[in-house]
Order: sequence, then structure tokens, then C-alpha cells
Amino acid sequence: MGIFVLEQMLAIAPLGCSFWVVAPSPWAPPPLKWLPRWSAYGHVPASDRIQGFPVEYPKVPNLPGDRLFWAYGLLYFFGSLNAIRRLSGQRQIDLIHCHGIMPDGFAGVLLARKLGVPVICTVHGSDINHYPFRNRGSLLATKWALTRIDRLIAVSGAVRDAMRVVAGQLPVEVIPNGADHIKFTNIPREAARAQLGISPEEKVVLFVGGLVPIKGVEYLIDALPRVRDDRAVLYCVGDGESRASLEARAKAQGVWNRCKFVGFRPYNEMPIWLSAANCLVLPSRSEGLPTIILEAMMCRLLVIATPVGGVPEVVKDGKNGFLVPVGNSQALAERIQVVLAKEKELVTVIDRAEAETRRRYTWQVNAEAMMKLYRGMIDERSRCTNKLSVR
Repeated sequence: MGIFVLEQMLAIAPLGCSFWVVAPSPWAPPPLKWLPRWSAYGHVPASDRIQGFPVEYPKVPNLPGDRLFWAYGLLYFFGSLNAIRRLSGQRQIDLIHCHGIMPDGFAGVLLARKLGVPVICTVHGSDINHYPFRNRGSLLATKWALTRIDRLIAVSGAVRDAMRVVAGQLPVEVIPNGADHIKFTNIPREAARAQLGISPEEKVVLFVGGLVPIKGVEYLIDALPRVRDDRAVLYCVGDGESRASLEARAKAQGVWNRCKFVGFRPYNEMPIWLSAANCLVLPSRSEGLPTIILEAMMCRLLVIATPVGGVPEVVKDGKNGFLVPVGNSQALAERIQVVLAKEKELVTVIDRAEAETRRRYTWQVNAEAMMKLYRGMIDERSRCTNKLSVR
């Protein structure tokens, strides 16, 4: 279960909603379980309880290669069916909320039909910008699900537009994700760095996210030698398939001693990292609406990002952050240089960013919009049921 899903449920639950989570987990035949791709999933329990929410982890076969991705929706449906039936025998299910159109939304359509309840799907970014274009089967499966979900939600206007490119002029409601405005609060920089063991003399350029091609971290590494401040050090918080190649790139660029790959860090450390840095840089090729930008702004950290996906809907260049073209390491270096040199002069930018995110992008704002949607769908279903009963 993703952190953002948990944060959303924690915000919605006090408004009068109870949740039961079904999170399919990859299963592989015993001879393959020693492979790194599958070994981590061997320790996933059949069920659990996370911060009070019951969670089921039905096992779903993990098929090799992207060409069979279209079939994952069916696998998720059959894998989750017993868990859903068991729950429906214990309590009333009013609706299903899926995250990601494929494979989750596809499975959700079939499960909702079995139960006779409505289904909502939140589309986040990669599930509409990239997954459908793996092959024709994935595109057809995505279109099928999009046109059968009862209510579609996009985390940004850009994601909504991408959905309509795939499946036509669908009715889509834009409800941005949020951030925890209590947890993500600025900590004095000296105290944050002391906790992380970072020198007070460094100028910390921070990246947080997966080390995968779509995040464009190579552009950031290429920019670092052009930043004319030897105190500038890049900290990459996160891990992924590109880590080895990025480390090699840092060595080839002669900045290995100024690049720190710290790997995955616990979520509760993120406010400390954001408070310790001088700027957050997100040089992505594609995004939905990255929560890390909202969290950084709440922690009063200057943000430099690329104008992709929903990013420009939050980051207004020069007003509450800065935007640079995708793949332009020179422009990235120049912007980092200015931000590091003039940080104290940019306090108005910082103030504006914090105020806007705390007003518009909290999980409480998101939860109120979601609860309104839930109630509307349940009431609509009740009215339809009553009409059928009268007939």
C-alpha cells in the first residue's frame, strides 16, 4: 500500500468512512523465488493491519515482460475475488476506490459488478502517461477500464487531459493529492543537518524519488560540474534500477565526491531531509503531481522542477518556485547556482510557496472533496435502488 493512499485514508476516516484494503502482491513459482525481482515479496504476509486499517495481500502471478501487462487486470480480479467475497459477507461494502487505472481500475470494474456497487478510480500519472503505450493490448485494456469506471479522478489537469487523449472526452474530476501539513513543517537547518550528519558548510542540492529513467536524474548529475560552488553537494534519497549507471555517471563527470546516494530512507525522515537542504530539484521527464514538491514547499524549501504533468499547476516559475526545460543541464545548473547564491533574497518565493500549499494541497482538503464524492455516489445508488424497488 502506497504512503499516499495511507495518508488519504487517515484523513478521510475521521469524516465517517471505514476502509478495508486489498493490495495484490506478486507471486512467483518456487524455482524463481530466489531471484531479486521476486524474493522481496516472499515475506509479504497474507493479511496485516496498518494504522488500524485491515489489509489483505492476495497473491497474484507475476508474468515476465511487458507484453502481458494487459492481462494483469484479470489476474488482479481473480486474485482479489475471494478476499472481496469474504469481506462482503462480514460487512456492507458501499463502493470500491481503486488507485491506478491499470491493473487496479480494470480489476475494480469487474469486482464492483460482482458486488453491485459503484467504483471510483484515481489516476496518478504513469498509469495513463506510460503504461497504456507498452503495447496494443495495454492500450485497449486501459480504454476498456476508463470507459466503465463510474467516477474518474485525476490528480492534476494534465493527467485529466492525458486520460481524454487515450479514451475521448470522459467526465473526469480533478482532485489533487495532498501532503501532511502537520508532519511537514520546517525544522531549523542546523538541527536537521545535525540529525543527518551533514556539514553546516555544504550547499545541499536534494533529489527525492525513484532512481529510474523517467526521473531524469542524469541531467542533474550532468549539471553539477557546471555549478560554480565547490560546496554544492547532491544528495539522492531513493533507489531504483538506474542507481548503478547514475553512480558511474557521477564518476565519469568527476563529481563522485559531490554526489551522495543514500538509498531509501524512512518516510518519517523526509521532513528532516527537506529542512536540511538548500533546494529540491526534480528534473523529471514525466510526472503526475509529485507529492514531494508539496512537502518541500510546506518545509519552506525552494523547489526547482521541470514543467511536466501537473508540476506547472503547482510551481509557478519565479513566484513560488522555478521551472527549467526538460533535459537542459545547463539551464538546470544556472538555476541551481542562482538559488544557492541568493537563497536569502528569495524569502518571498518561499513564503508564497508555503502559504499556497497549506491552503490548497493538504490531505484535509483532499479528504473533504473525496468524502463529498463518496456520499454523492452512495446516495445516487440508493435512489436508483429505490426506483427499481418501486417498479
